[in-house]
Amino acid sequence: MTDLLEKAITSAATRSEEVQNRLAATLLAELEMLDWDWQLAADDAEGKLDFLLEEARAAVQSKSTRAVPSAK
Repeated sequence: MTDLLEKAITSAATRSEEVQNRLAATLLAELEMLDWDWQLAADDAEGKLDFLLEEARAAVQSKSTRAVPSAK
C-alpha cells in the first residue's frame, strides 16, 4: 500500500511540475507579446512625433520666408 501511495504522490508531483512549466512558458510568451506591443506603440508614437515636428518646422519656415520683405 505504501508503495502505491508513493507512486501516486510522485506521479501527481510530476504532473504538477509539468503544469507549472507550461504555465510559466505561457506567461513568458504573453509577457514577450506585451513587450512587443509596447515597442510597436512606442515606435508608432515616435514616428507621429517626428512627423509633427517636421510639419511644425515646415510651417515656421513657410511663415518666416513670407515675413521677409523683398528688397527693392
